[in-house]
Amino acid sequence: MQTLLADPCPAEKVVSRSDRIEGGKDGLSRQTAPDHSSHWLWSSSAPVAQVCVENLRLRTYIGFNPEEREKQQDVVINAHLSYVADQGIADDRVSAALDYKQITKAIITYVEGGRFLLLERLVADVLAIVARDPRVQRAHVRIDKPHALRFADSVSLAMSYTSDPGAPPAGNEFQSPEMSV
Repeated sequence: MQTLLADPCPAEKVVSRSDRIEGGKDGLSRQTAPDHSSHWLWSSSAPVAQVCVENLRLRTYIGFNPEEREKQQDVVINAHLSYVADQGIADDRVSAALDYKQITKAIITYVEGGRFLLLERLVADVLAIVARDPRVQRAHVRIDKPHALRFADSVSLAMSYTSDPGAPPAGNEFQSPEMSV
């Protein structure tokens, strides 16, 4: 017999007029808020958030041929990561969420300021940036190099990271339909 830790449909916590969030930057005003602190989903297993940065288009020096070393080329970056989001959900604290804007800025600064001989090195370095925060459990980075081959739209390379060495490799749950084999 399975016992639930709390009611699977918790009552909403009513927020008084004085407790409302008003005049904030986003202009939100909430009158009711669900009480996530005792919800059975959060107490039996923590929710895992997936952050996806899609089609980040940058220019960098990549390649080992003389013309590639002298002229910047386009790269298209897709980065997916997952982390436990229970604290951010429970009390709606921005500081408890992963700052994907900061991660994206770090990627932009690194890629646009660097010179790379191999796509493998670029992907590994971007993956390290994405997985730098200790809360990241899994990450998957795919970088496309458009126009790298004459008769192909793009050449891409992907790498994955998981914080648990015994877990299956990251990547499968993050694949877009185009990446499915």
